[in-house]
Amino acid sequence: MKRGKKYVEKAKLVQRSVQYDLGDAVDLVLKTTVAKFDETVECHIRLGVDSRHADQQVRGAVILPHGTGKKVRVLVFAKGDRAAEAEAAGAEFVGAEELVTKIQSENWFDYDMVVATPDMMGVVGRLGRVLGPKGLMPNPKAGTVTADVGKAVTDIKAGKIGQLTLCGKTNVLTFVFGLWERAFHEIAVEYPDVKTDYCHVDATTMWMVKNPEWFDVIVTENLFGDIITDLGAMTQGGMGIAAGGNINPKGLSMFEPIGGSAPKYTGLNVINPMAAICAGAMMLDTLGESKAAKAIENAVAQFTPKMKSQAAGKMGFSTTEVGDEVAKLVK
Repeated sequence: MKRGKKYVEKAKLVQRSVQYDLGDAVDLVLKTTVAKFDETVECHIRLGVDSRHADQQVRGAVILPHGTGKKVRVLVFAKGDRAAEAEAAGAEFVGAEELVTKIQSENWFDYDMVVATPDMMGVVGRLGRVLGPKGLMPNPKAGTVTADVGKAVTDIKAGKIGQLTLCGKTNVLTFVFGLWERAFHEIAVEYPDVKTDYCHVDATTMWMVKNPEWFDVIVTENLFGDIITDLGAMTQGGMGIAAGGNINPKGLSMFEPIGGSAPKYTGLNVINPMAAICAGAMMLDTLGESKAAKAIENAVAQFTPKMKSQAAGKMGFSTTEVGDEVAKLVK
């Protein structure tokens, strides 16, 4: 392959027989850039693990410890212990009614993101006409209305954003998903702080295996949704451990294992209860009981490696025994 002069000149800086340490490797990457835009760097790490074992699964999403390099100023509406949590997490501005007054009287916008606890939304709601057009109004769908303000601030500082992806098949199912796409973009205007994207269902399934961290929330119809949720369950460890929630912000919600019920195993005491336990944790997290939810998740993570399999009847434990052991580990 013929290379350009810049590439050839930069390539001379790399000694292929030399094993560079991390610091020198990063310096070399910076010295050998040839494009005018920010280039992508891939990092391949030999971990020495066997991904066939549940306790050695390493796939997942992470938030970089130093964020994306962009400084984000966060304002938090909270009181008492929640206000202290926000300050400890690094929020630049924390307060309650006095901040509402400041924004209304001074037209003050020296911040990039706004977070509020649910109990403060009655007060913050008065700022809807001011914050809304600027994309700053706290929104539960974007994770900026939450009881766990410490985590919200930490995630925002680390560069996490809310993203909603429409999964469809507009190139084939033109009439059905043409309607979905129009409705999706019309409603998106009401939520300017939520980033939107579109992905065909075949591409969605590919990226969920290759780069699941690219997705935040996916909206789709029931047929595609059933396929995607089962795929998501398998990439996180199997149907035996995957929890799901049918969430209605204005009414009754239901949390259950992704696999649903299994009538053929009724009364045999062999089904894996982990998904049901994780569904309980998901419910607690949705209700704002983040610490209790985390305690359950930690207990599940501690006990899962002791199981021979996540499949029914092959766990090495009965259903009752798994439940009892996890309960003992909840702290």
